[in-house]
Amino acid sequence: MHDHNLKFFISNTKESLAALFCLIIPICLQIQITLFSSPTYLGLRINLADALIPFVGMAILYSLLTKKSSWPLWRMPKIILWLLCLSAILIAAFFHTYFIYGEFSHWALQNKLVGWFIMLCLFGTGSWIGTNARKETIVRLLNYFLLFFALTLAIQILLSSIQVFDVIRLYFGPYKYVDYQISGLMANRNAFIFLALTAYLFATNLHLTNPKFLYPRLIYLLYALLPGLILFNASRAGIMAFFIALSGLFILHHEKKHDILKLIAVSCIFVSAYSFMFIGHARIIPLLGTIPTEIFKEISTNKDISEINQSIKYRGDKIRLTILQDTFEMIKDRPVFGSGLGSIMIAQQKKHGELINLMDSTPLWLWAETGLIGLLAFAAFYLKVVQSLWKNYINDDDFIKSVRISLLLTILGFSIMCVFHEIMYTRHLWFLLGLGLALPSKTHHHE
Repeated sequence: MHDHNLKFFISNTKESLAALFCLIIPICLQIQITLFSSPTYLGLRINLADALIPFVGMAILYSLLTKKSSWPLWRMPKIILWLLCLSAILIAAFFHTYFIYGEFSHWALQNKLVGWFIMLCLFGTGSWIGTNARKETIVRLLNYFLLFFALTLAIQILLSSIQVFDVIRLYFGPYKYVDYQISGLMANRNAFIFLALTAYLFATNLHLTNPKFLYPRLIYLLYALLPGLILFNASRAGIMAFFIALSGLFILHHEKKHDILKLIAVSCIFVSAYSFMFIGHARIIPLLGTIPTEIFKEISTNKDISEINQSIKYRGDKIRLTILQDTFEMIKDRPVFGSGLGSIMIAQQKKHGELINLMDSTPLWLWAETGLIGLLAFAAFYLKVVQSLWKNYINDDDFIKSVRISLLLTILGFSIMCVFHEIMYTRHLWFLLGLGLALPSKTHHHE
């Protein structure tokens, strides 16, 4: 029996590997940790999927060399050339730091440069699956991704909710089950809310396209959890991206008004439940007040960054404004070629005598460290990706249309969030981009 299974696996290497990866990778993409963090080093951010890359890479390479599977076929012209150019820009920026500051940034080497090639490996893995896997396998991949996300979110909302009540805290002791604001298993709440946005866009689009694409009742579980996600994560950029991207999705499916209203009704029921449980409770009032709004009022005035920084109280925004001011100075000094990869942190050490934090904006980080050349190159790449997804979307079948439009809306959400946070190195985004760009117009069906 075992020999028969082994022979079947070897003879069906392409589909067997795709099925195995579709089970493991969607879970691993949602688990990451920060290692070696210290006052002088921001830490090494590692995703569990990163550890799989050598094994996944060798398995895929074996299947390609033995002609058991096909090389990825992308629906975007000259994509290899695009990725090579972006890689060259980042490598040049890394060495450019040494010419300006006389030192390399080890943090940038590990997180930005090596991290970039990890993104490319995940992009390639998604592309290989998109080219070789059957429709049923890809449907399972997306469902595993959504199920694990829903499980993680449900547990964190439950633990966050019970911490509100003194009687439960007294029974279980002073142990704090989960930090506010919740971040899933992503080690960062903004990375988690972007993961959540991706999950909700894919789940909603698949459900509205054809409910059979999702496991039964999964979509209703997700919309029941949505109010808890917003309450306990409280990311301002995430809330904004959610509202815009989901509104766009609902407009695209305007003919499914009944189904959309059912989803909204589920969330409204749980908003009422949270209101009944929490509003007026001594511990939830401070929780609701932790979404800072003072910075929006100050920005509407004619004050400069220094004056705004002195006016606001929220520490996170004060740090963000300090870094923003330093970054604008760097851009002013070297607008075209930038100051080099990792230069923002080196400049902080020289100016303030300590490491403050990252530049929490993808466009500004790219402009400051890779210059206008790097910023425009990455922007052009994303625009080309959008054009390719849209061009192929028009001629796709229902399932592939759903995947590609979900990706387009995910990119919209990314475009909003990346203005306020550095999320270019989000693993699941690159994996799904590879998958979406490599899917054929007609998916492989089980024969």
